[in-house]
Amino acid sequence: MAVRQNGTHISLFFVDPARHRQGVGKALFRRFLMDRGNGAVTVHSSPYAVEVYRRLGFCSTAPEQISDGIRYIPMERRGE
Repeated sequence: MAVRQNGTHISLFFVDPARHRQGVGKALFRRFLMDRGNGAVTVHSSPYAVEVYRRLGFCSTAPEQISDGIRYIPMERRGE
């Protein structure tokens, strides 16, 4: 996991495919929230990861976009 903009934007979030569906990503995200606080977080999700981010509490903020040939959906998770 990599973040930018003072920890408010997730720029990279990958889990080894051998570890998918084992809670690794959820645990990593929870630790991220513990370390930075529970404020709003944004991400430019690939179309394939939208459901993963939804399960982590993110909502789409705009329709799919393309920038420099890369497709993404802007998403945000509001602080609690």
